[in-house]
Amino acid sequence: NVPVKKSELTKDGEGYYVAFNNEEARDKAKVIIEGSALETTPDTKVSTKIAPKLKLLDLDYARYSEKATGKDKLRKAILAKNSDISDMVHNKGMCLDIIFIKEEEGGYGSAVIKVDPRIRSHIVANKRKICVDMSEVHAKDQIHLTQCFSCQNYGHKRGSDHCKYKDDKEKNVCLYCASEHPSKDCPVKRDQKKHKCYNCFSSPVSSTRKNATGHTSTSLDCPIRQREVQSLVSRTAGLDPKNFIYQRTMPQIRQHWTIST
Repeated sequence: NVPVKKSELTKDGEGYYVAFNNEEARDKAKVIIEGSALETTPDTKVSTKIAPKLKLLDLDYARYSEKATGKDKLRKAILAKNSDISDMVHNKGMCLDIIFIKEEEGGYGSAVIKVDPRIRSHIVANKRKICVDMSEVHAKDQIHLTQCFSCQNYGHKRGSDHCKYKDDKEKNVCLYCASEHPSKDCPVKRDQKKHKCYNCFSSPVSSTRKNATGHTSTSLDCPIRQREVQSLVSRTAGLDPKNFIYQRTMPQIRQHWTIST
């Protein structure tokens, strides 16, 4: 075994950055990697997984609301009260990063964290509970799709070079009715019977086109959106699409995806 100081997924999820305690350990690892111990075969699979994200609920928002220090303060609070996770981070080099902290209703807050898949497994085994300060908070898997609100396609944001309207900022596809006007100006915004999903309407599959009405381009009921979510789950380390279920909480007010365990 070669001791490491720190390891974390690269931003593209296609590898690991590894920091060693000293040059001797680094050189030993290099010999192992270049030697027969890790010789690849035609069946070798290269991991392209991305790091899982968790959403922490019911935080004391006032305690972590300061933009300059809130993330670091929350990270230290998590490590201080969860010795097993602290060991994984400090002694085994696993990542735990705070992505953002958001204010919720009633003075509570939520936070999205990116973790090593082994830390996620530990939290799931602990009934999805993490100690923060004097409380236990619930952690659920955070599945976030990137969707452009100019063209309604997935994988990029408004203004991206991948958007078909990148050269005409004034053009928009309405998320409510699939017509070319800003979504905020849609005359049928509140009439669900007249909603039409642009992605389903533009699908090359006839059965999908036939079911384009009755939901919007951002609806969780959209079959194309559901496939995009399943694809994202399959590309996330530690998540199994077979255990992924759709759940609504407070219909039409608060909706989310959940991983079953």
